[in-house]
Amino acid sequence: MNKKIKNLMGLILFFFLAIFSINSASAYEGIYDGTHSFKDDKKLTSVTVDYGVTNISKYAFFDCINLKSITIPDSVTSIGFFAFLNCTNLKEVIIPNSVTSINKDAFCNCRNLQSITIPNSVTRIGMWAFEDCINLESITIPDSVTSIGFFAFCGCKSLTSITLPSNLTSINDGTFCNCISLRSITIPNSVTIIDIGAFFNCISLKSITFPNSVTSIGPFAFSNCQNLQSITLPNSIKKIYLDTFYRNRLESISVQNSNLDNVAVLVEPPEEHKAYICFLLTKCGLPHDELDTCVRFWLTEPGENEVEENNFTTSATPFLPRKRK
Repeated sequence: MNKKIKNLMGLILFFFLAIFSINSASAYEGIYDGTHSFKDDKKLTSVTVDYGVTNISKYAFFDCINLKSITIPDSVTSIGFFAFLNCTNLKEVIIPNSVTSINKDAFCNCRNLQSITIPNSVTRIGMWAFEDCINLESITIPDSVTSIGFFAFCGCKSLTSITLPSNLTSINDGTFCNCISLRSITIPNSVTIIDIGAFFNCISLKSITFPNSVTSIGPFAFSNCQNLQSITLPNSIKKIYLDTFYRNRLESISVQNSNLDNVAVLVEPPEEHKAYICFLLTKCGLPHDELDTCVRFWLTEPGENEVEENNFTTSATPFLPRKRK
């Protein structure tokens, strides 16, 4: 009986190793010429983009879970929607000094991405571009960037520091929400608006410096930042919400050379924002029973011919993240 079991175990082991060898042998390096997609290719381990390609197209490497490296030439000017979404083994990306836009979801859920170089040619970073890159530790965004989309770095749980560009005028909804390792942030003096949930659930955030340009801080912008102990708002501040610093342990909030009597403190966010705030709470695993209205709903992604976040403003109903497949 023992001999039969040993023979059976040996056969199973041989079969397993044979399959493993076949899979390993099937792994390959690819060349991207801009005319076809490697979408869902589980064997692709590295890729070189042909010189002359100007755009890495939508879904080009979507779900290539074994892709570890990519070489991008300086002919590329745009990285398309979902281009590297779910490339969970991609560790490093060097973006050439020819790229001007990193589009929506471009590197979303690249969970092993540890470093990325963004050149000073880039002017726009799209919505969810680096969402859930949980091993990304630091990033410098050059001064050429004037627009960072909603939730662009949300869920980057290893991010400890970030340098924001000096030409940024607003920090959009949820941009750094759930960055639980982020310790400090300096807001450049070009920023006037910090929107809904911008730093929501940044539980390690200990200090923040506001320039004398910020006029409005949205609902839940610094909610659940439990290590913040004191906040000094700039003279320029005109509007905050009662729940801007909700679920914090703040001992004091003050305004430079002034007091909160000159600031409009709104009791609650507009009704149409409540489902949006509910999303933030749910994403970060926090309860939301105290909200009067808590209805989760999702909008579909913009069509490929639609312009993305630049069409949305904070005065309109917020653009909610869609449910991921």
